[in-house]
Amino acid sequence: MQFFLDDSEAIPIQLFSASNAPRGQFSPRNTHAPVVRGNRSVPGYPYIRFTNDDDYDGSYPFDAFQDLRSAYTSSSLHSIQEQMRSIQAQRAQIHLRRSVLAQQQRAFDEREKELLEMQRQLERQRDEQAQRASEQARRAYLSRVKNENKSSGFQPPFQFFDHILSNQLREQDNEERKQAHTMALEDLLDSYFSERADKQKQKQKDESEDEQEDEQEDEELPLNELAKEAEEGDVQLPEAAVRGPHLEPGVLDSVLRVVHDRLAEISAQEEAEKEAKQEAEAEQEAEEAADQTSDDVTSVNIVNEPSEGQGRATKIRRNSPQSGVEVEEPTDYERLANLLRGRVQGLSPDAVFIPPSPELSSHDEDTTEPELQMDVDGQAEHTDSEFADMMSDCKSQLQDIKEGASVKTKKKNKKHRNRRRQRSRAHGHAKDAKVGSKQPRDAIEDVILGSSGLSAEARKSLERVQEIGRQVDNVRREYSQQLRDTQLSFVADNNGNLRLAYNSDNSVFHAYHETLEQLMLRLDAVPSHGSRVVRARRKAVVKKVQAILDSLDELAAMQEQQAGSE
Repeated sequence: MQFFLDDSEAIPIQLFSASNAPRGQFSPRNTHAPVVRGNRSVPGYPYIRFTNDDDYDGSYPFDAFQDLRSAYTSSSLHSIQEQMRSIQAQRAQIHLRRSVLAQQQRAFDEREKELLEMQRQLERQRDEQAQRASEQARRAYLSRVKNENKSSGFQPPFQFFDHILSNQLREQDNEERKQAHTMALEDLLDSYFSERADKQKQKQKDESEDEQEDEQEDEELPLNELAKEAEEGDVQLPEAAVRGPHLEPGVLDSVLRVVHDRLAEISAQEEAEKEAKQEAEAEQEAEEAADQTSDDVTSVNIVNEPSEGQGRATKIRRNSPQSGVEVEEPTDYERLANLLRGRVQGLSPDAVFIPPSPELSSHDEDTTEPELQMDVDGQAEHTDSEFADMMSDCKSQLQDIKEGASVKTKKKNKKHRNRRRQRSRAHGHAKDAKVGSKQPRDAIEDVILGSSGLSAEARKSLERVQEIGRQVDNVRREYSQQLRDTQLSFVADNNGNLRLAYNSDNSVFHAYHETLEQLMLRLDAVPSHGSRVVRARRKAVVKKVQAILDSLDELAAMQEQQAGSE
């Protein structure tokens, strides 16, 4: 008789009677090593093991863990695990990309420091050369005056030759810096959105491939020949090799935001310079008026205070839309790039970039709408050329004011600022609210087109149009699957012509058609409140619905023709 303590320990226990008790050391019959099975115990409960179907011996009335295994392999847990796996993969990719960008950022910072140091060194060398040149010009002027013996007449301020030369060089640096920023913006747009850049890249790629083909004739075929053979079916290429590099929408969005923000900074700087010149002009007029008055009357500087409706429209604040507003339409990055390229090209020495104001009324819209309308080919661009004519007169007037203005002390400037601040508080001008650093960003299309500052009514209309657009997409996805393999039925009228029947076979088709018509009626009922953004978005949704209706009519006509031929 043999007894086993446990299945995991295959060591038998033998019982003997007192007369048959063995003498000496006992050796079991089975001398082989015990069978070691895998640890299938539940964590925390070492005496509870999962059992498979093959080792289920029927000693238990049921499998105690079959419900737990079925719950572990359920579809809900499986789908969640798939999502977690995808998220982990995306996080790993983002971590690596962030590391690459951080490395590039460090390289850019080092390169920028090197260039800045080189620029400062060149500036020091130029200042030394300019000082020596101005000293030579001063000596030459004094020697010429001494030789000519002309004591009367106008004499230029030769003692300030070095200051005059340094001011000229500084103005030249400012102009060259503006030109450099403009060229950098144009190069950035061309590198991502220009067809010329794509052609140049393709040309360089073809040249490099030709060189590789000449050097390595016995190696693999170039990419062009492989693509041709892949089209013929001889060679199979990966999809990325045939398609070529593809830029993500996030990269294009970031490029457009960088260009737009840089243009806003340039316009803000120009506005600040313009305000400084206006303040200098006001101070000069106030001092002249004070000098003309002989009695002790307190002089007040005349400052053109901005009215309530006239604010600085150069900086577009990032007012975030309400939650739930999403742009379902694909962003036309080429059109936005053309708009920004036109604005960059408008940054000439005689022109000032003025972006569209985010707060547009109904009467302002008619004047600014032709600037943002594009042709089919994208040739009509807004270049702000209408400001170039008035800027020449403004620059000449400001230059005359600058030449006639005297040097003001800091004390007078401080007093003037205090007086202006007191008048502003007296007239009820409130301080500008500080914009938080952690605000959600608007869509790049709304930022560039100036729709981020819509009125409350226009934004509600925009939300309604976007909601209807999402409903159109949902309806299209729902009914397209049902109509994929649907055969429409037709009936003949008295003249023998086939007509689409109104029966259960065509119920899905008629329901689809009627739903789209109801959405069209809802779109017509949405007011635009004078907003061109709402009208453009509504027009895009109407075109989408009309295209779906046309496709339904084509489907009915095609099946009607097939039914008539049969």
